[in-house]
Amino acid sequence: MGAGPASGMCVLNHQFTEPFHTTQGLWNLAMMVPVGALALLAARRPLPALVGVITLPLAIEFTQATVDGLGRVCDSSDAEMNIIGGLAGLAIAATVLAVRESLLWQGGMKGALIASVALLLLGSGVAQPMLAFTNVDGSGLSAAGTDQKSAVEAAVREAFGDRYTIGQLYEQPCLDTSRKNVIFNLHIRGEKGHSELFGNGSLSWPDKKHLNVLLEDSDRPTAMGYPVKGAKAPTSAREAHEIAQAYAGRQYPWAKSATLQETDPVGEKASLGWMTNWRWTHNDVLMPRMLDVQIDKAGRVSQIDVTLGPTRADLPEAKLDARQAEKDVNKAVTAQLQANGRPTPSSRPRPSPWRRTTGTARGSPTGS
Repeated sequence: MGAGPASGMCVLNHQFTEPFHTTQGLWNLAMMVPVGALALLAARRPLPALVGVITLPLAIEFTQATVDGLGRVCDSSDAEMNIIGGLAGLAIAATVLAVRESLLWQGGMKGALIASVALLLLGSGVAQPMLAFTNVDGSGLSAAGTDQKSAVEAAVREAFGDRYTIGQLYEQPCLDTSRKNVIFNLHIRGEKGHSELFGNGSLSWPDKKHLNVLLEDSDRPTAMGYPVKGAKAPTSAREAHEIAQAYAGRQYPWAKSATLQETDPVGEKASLGWMTNWRWTHNDVLMPRMLDVQIDKAGRVSQIDVTLGPTRADLPEAKLDARQAEKDVNKAVTAQLQANGRPTPSSRPRPSPWRRTTGTARGSPTGS
């Protein structure tokens, strides 16, 4: 079929009324009405027919997301409308059979209940772990345009060179804003032996200033991770920081101007690796430019988050400095605690992560 590896992606639309306003949604409903009616007319047993009407759409959506060559994702809106259509068909057939007094209300009940439990266990234990879920609130996904596809390809090429190919792309509206996201998945270029592996990402649109890519989402490094030339498996935050620094130096050389770099473990005992953050400040104010790079236990890049904001900004003159603001806050908190008859908190220093500021290294490396 030539549509590439399975996406493994499932879209969960939380606005349940939306499909009723789309042509596709109404077609999905209509096509299942005769299926539901014929199922009950043939079986004359409501419960087995009901199990079948619900299972069939779910199986179709699961197949679309997990079978290579289909080039599709599963969509909860499609399954929702298919099931509603099937139920409508069941209701019509049930009315006809009830009038004829040929409906076997309790027929097949035991078998249907056993099948329902088996399908529920199969879905939660086998099907769910095979899918990556994308939640959509307020609107559905639509096909990405040519300009959006070109923007994603350019962003991915800047981040990873030509290691990955772009799979499905969709435009995802954001609530209460005109900004949108282009969501996409990635596959390793030319690696047929790893067709089951994929990464997910999003690019803000139309500003193209925020890119997030997740290549791995577990504590087991996979071939999807982006290899950094010369990198070995890190055993500490400092070693992970050096790998992230090497990656950023090649792909995002502008990160060298950051005023703060910090590396922290991700997960218990750095089970998911280490995350290095680059931040910019101007006149002690944090600027909206950021770079986050996660290095897995094998020394590969497993996730990046890039925000292309400014590094300097004209701000109004400050009325308080940091020390005065902290003093006022502590005074207010202490007064509130005393008014409630509670003891005031003691100030205890906390261990800092391994970090570096411009021209200065401070803190100590984390032991993870």
